[in-house]
Amino acid sequence: ALNLLLSPEQIIDLGIYGSLASVIGFPIAILGIGLAYQQLVKTRRASEAAESAVSKFREDLSQTFCLSDLAKALTGIEELKRLFRIESYPTIPDRLSDVRHTLISARGKARDLSKDELINFQSVISDLSTLESKVQLFLSTSSLPKNLQKNAFDLLQRADTLHELMTRLKNQIGTKRS
Repeated sequence: ALNLLLSPEQIIDLGIYGSLASVIGFPIAILGIGLAYQQLVKTRRASEAAESAVSKFREDLSQTFCLSDLAKALTGIEELKRLFRIESYPTIPDRLSDVRHTLISARGKARDLSKDELINFQSVISDLSTLESKVQLFLSTSSLPKNLQKNAFDLLQRADTLHELMTRLKNQIGTKRS
């Protein structure tokens, strides 16, 4: 129907304009595809950087919770030393249990612990459990185990080594880990 309204010269002119538009449009389309690809690469890199930042934030948050638990446990250890000094044995088992559970929680949240640090953590947890059993036995039999107070102070001194771990973990927050 278009052929009936246009003369042959006009049809040729339209063909030339169409060819010209194709010649000009093709490089523009290629340029557009290149720019779109470049933007896609930038977006992917930004997404990966955001994902990495979120992962790092989660690690730091977990580490912060671990430090909070460690601080709570170390405060509990200081309180236990005081309770042993004043021989307040009836309150000691519950406090020992609280500190032990807090250390278990902290150990579960801690990241990048060395083998020695894990062994130290487990040793303190195990020693607290043993001490709790000894105090419970004393309370049920009213027979003070030999050297209970000395053993308790020795154990609680060893538990103080967790201060060093806490300092190391605190210094890791916000730093890059390999």
